[in-house]
Amino acid sequence: MGRRAYLRDKMIAVIKTNQKGFSLIELIIVIAIIGIIATLTIAFMSGARQKGRDARRDRDTHEIRTALGLYATDNGRYPDTNNFTDIAPTYISIMPIDPTNEGNNVYQYTAESNGNGYVLRYCYEYGTPPECKEIRP
Repeated sequence: MGRRAYLRDKMIAVIKTNQKGFSLIELIIVIAIIGIIATLTIAFMSGARQKGRDARRDRDTHEIRTALGLYATDNGRYPDTNNFTDIAPTYISIMPIDPTNEGNNVYQYTAESNGNGYVLRYCYEYGTPPECKEIRP
């Protein structure tokens, strides 16, 4: 075998080795980049879900407040604390439930003893510390 044939065979071997695929380093770098992107996406999506549930809390309490106003217009007073759920289905089709319905994340209604007012409390999920709100008529 001559020198020329030897070099030709060597070049073919080098070309064939380069055509096999990705190196281990390249694969590790790609996997690391995908992991970083996935972590960032999950972190941003978690906050978006919390904000979405907080927006639902605002809508729910607006509906409850409207129903309480209708009840007070018809009855001349706001419902007692024990009869708070009696506003459904006459004044509100379905009584809203907090999206998580656990811990501080529940709708709390307290009526004044004379029936002329109430306090509707609920807490947001997003924020450090989460903000709590009190709604009065």
